[in-house]
Amino acid sequence: GRNIGGAISNSFASGNVGNTGTSDPAGLNQFCGGLVGDTQGGTISHSYSSGTVTGTDSVGGLVGFNDSGGTIQTSYSTATVTDGQASTSAASFGGLVGANASGIISNCYAISSVSVYGYDSYAAGLVGTNGGTIQNSYSASTLTAYTANRQNGLVSVLTENSGPLTSSYWDKSLAPIAPTKIGTTFGIGYTTPQMWTQGNFVGWDPTIWAFPSGHYPVLK
Repeated sequence: GRNIGGAISNSFASGNVGNTGTSDPAGLNQFCGGLVGDTQGGTISHSYSSGTVTGTDSVGGLVGFNDSGGTIQTSYSTATVTDGQASTSAASFGGLVGANASGIISNCYAISSVSVYGYDSYAAGLVGTNGGTIQNSYSASTLTAYTANRQNGLVSVLTENSGPLTSSYWDKSLAPIAPTKIGTTFGIGYTTPQMWTQGNFVGWDPTIWAFPSGHYPVLK
């Protein structure tokens, strides 16, 4: 569904969302998310999703498309994200958000599997395409993409209007590092043991995050 300026909190969704067909000529299976398909403003907080999300563009484990200053905070997804082998060219897929056009993502994570087979489509562990702000977030997701240099452990592509991406990380033991995407602009890749070490998460608030020994950070 669509969230226009509303507040969603303490919510969760599980199960299967989206299309499993082989084509989408009318673009009817875009903006697919495990919790919300399209967010225009408003806030999503303390929420999560699981299951499987399938679509053709702007597909995310939690939210498909986040725009108009929409804020996603203290939320996560463990959903599997896929295009069902039917995505359009240059489509965007992410473990948490498919496309973050001009929104804010803060204190979130995705532990997901993202599989995209469309030519030149973008696949990322957290956000497929980012034009907004991402801070204090991480991904521990596995990736499969048709075009190798359009996948990245955290964010696959930044638009010209992209805001800052700060203190955000991905597990590079699970996800590949695209040759053209290396650098702090696209987040910082850590090995799995480093992802389990609290001291590597610079500036993260211990009142929001817990750091259990031998595990990824979790939200309190």
